[in-house]
Amino acid sequence: MIRPVALSPSRRLSCASTESSGKQCVAIPVWVPGAVAEALRFEPSLASVSRFVLEDIELDGYVLNAGHFMTLSTMAAMRDEKVFEAPDTFDIFRTDRQRWHLVFGGGAHRCLGEALAKTELEEGLAALTARIPPLQLNGEPPEIRGHVSVRRVGAMRVHWSIAELA
Repeated sequence: MIRPVALSPSRRLSCASTESSGKQCVAIPVWVPGAVAEALRFEPSLASVSRFVLEDIELDGYVLNAGHFMTLSTMAAMRDEKVFEAPDTFDIFRTDRQRWHLVFGGGAHRCLGEALAKTELEEGLAALTARIPPLQLNGEPPEIRGHVSVRRVGAMRVHWSIAELA
């Protein structure tokens, strides 16, 4: 089971697949960038992107015809077994991480705010886990809805003990 530890407006940020490794992630800040990158891959906020085909393109033996509208699944791309080893496993120590994260687009459509977004997520997770290390999920993980365009995240309840902070 993946234990959510933080939530940004459009992303569920999971830290680890087990209770013990989750505590290690909290205890070792240098692992936070790996946790953020893996969360973006594992549960992307952008499920798909749509494009208009300007010219005929041959791709893997198929022809994408000019003039057609197509939708590309970010979620499927992030779980491609040709690109990622064990793509359905949440692993903050993944060595097959790509330099340019697909969730931020590519080419002329690449998000200019990628560096800022990743920095905000990393700093937010580091600050949250440093300030409230005993933070735990209270109830079910948030529901992530949508397979087209931007996905929506439901409520997530957390709790912590003040005694554990002392």
